[in-house]
Amino acid sequence: MKIFDTHSHYNDEVYNNDIDNVLVSLKKDGVLELVNISAEIVDFDNLYNLTKKYKDNDSVPKMHYTIG
Repeated sequence: MKIFDTHSHYNDEVYNNDIDNVLVSLKKDGVLELVNISAEIVDFDNLYNLTKKYKDNDSVPKMHYTIG
């Protein structure tokens, strides 16, 4: 099954120490793309940097982000 997670919060600090393993595990479980959601403009840099960090990494889901 191919999955597109349309509402996630992997930018949350709870993932800071294990984000690489979490993302690799998601991809192995069929999550091909995801959207990190934030309601705070102060999270923009974090969301942008997280997405940029994994942009060319095929072992993790493709990331998108939104602020609203």
